[in-house]
Amino acid sequence: MAKKYLVWKDRNCNGINPEWIEMTGEEFYAFISKDENKKRRFIVLNNRICEDADVIIMEANEEEYQKNKRKRNHEEYLDRYESQILFVSLSASVYGDDSLCYEDILADDAESAEEMLLRKEKNHLLRNFFDTLSSEEQELLYWLYVRNKGVKESALARAHGIPKQTLNDQKIRIRKKLKVFLGQNGF
Repeated sequence: MAKKYLVWKDRNCNGINPEWIEMTGEEFYAFISKDENKKRRFIVLNNRICEDADVIIMEANEEEYQKNKRKRNHEEYLDRYESQILFVSLSASVYGDDSLCYEDILADDAESAEEMLLRKEKNHLLRNFFDTLSSEEQELLYWLYVRNKGVKESALARAHGIPKQTLNDQKIRIRKKLKVFLGQNGF
């Protein structure tokens, strides 16, 4: 792979109409090793124009250097993760079964406007219903359906020091109240 090294003749030109000095690799590495050249910036170009070099390393101003650096970093990122990216068409068949495609098995989680309004109305009604309950009934619902969701009623009754049947009776009473409340509110 042939390389071409280009350095500005006048380091203060900042890339504006530069005159170039072409160097060998050995001359270039000696050049950048000098303290006065440590802050000079260079970019690497994969050459498609010049026939006598595959790669051109040339001096650049800070803006060009940073732009080139971002581009290289992005290309390296894409190269690193390209093998991990898998594209699948939604119309591709699932497990070779032509009667089933990925589009058929994707769930549509989008809630329609009507469903959203109904859900909000139900939540509003439940809050209003909750306000009609006594503090003991509210606490029971909290323990049954929020705090200890999934806990057996017998364990919950023991934790509160009441018989399981009493807990069950209170729950039935609350359900009846809810049924009456919803009936009065058109549900």
